[in-house]
Amino acid sequence: MKSRLHKGSRSGLLVLAGFLVVSAMVACGCGSSDALGMEDWQRDLLASMLGLGPGVIPIPAIGPPGPAGPAGADGAPGANIIIARAVVLPNGTLENSDDVTNVLHPAGGTYQLTIDVTGDVLPAGTTEDDFEVFITMKENTAMLIVPYYVPVSLVGTDLRIDVFLVNNQTVPVDHGFSIQVILPAG
Repeated sequence: MKSRLHKGSRSGLLVLAGFLVVSAMVACGCGSSDALGMEDWQRDLLASMLGLGPGVIPIPAIGPPGPAGPAGADGAPGANIIIARAVVLPNGTLENSDDVTNVLHPAGGTYQLTIDVTGDVLPAGTTEDDFEVFITMKENTAMLIVPYYVPVSLVGTDLRIDVFLVNNQTVPVDHGFSIQVILPAG
């Protein structure tokens, strides 16, 4: 037996389908910046369903910005995370030192630095291993020089860090470098 839909039933189904599509578009368009609450694809779909073609429903223009709110007060300055820095010359003398108080140069490629942490607020339980150290080679030559550091001690307000410089055959080398000691995270 062959079933036929009446013309009225088809138009009713189209109206129902259209209603469901428009409902879905409205539900998806919530929170959009468009004045109609629709995204571009939703606007084009609605226009094609209404037989208008894409682009017929205009996109509202964005208005001028509103007045600026009152200016807030500046916050408290943050902590200076670099607590010590210096340039150490190949012979172990300091240049442009900031809180690096002493350098001993007992052997080739070995530098023993003392850093004064007076006035720096250290997190409770801080040890010498908690400090980060950045070493940059000064005026590097064609030879590969590898710097590394060993945190030795934190006694009172004196932090001691040993810096070792070696070439690519692990032979100690005297060379200038800059160092920065970073405040441990709290």
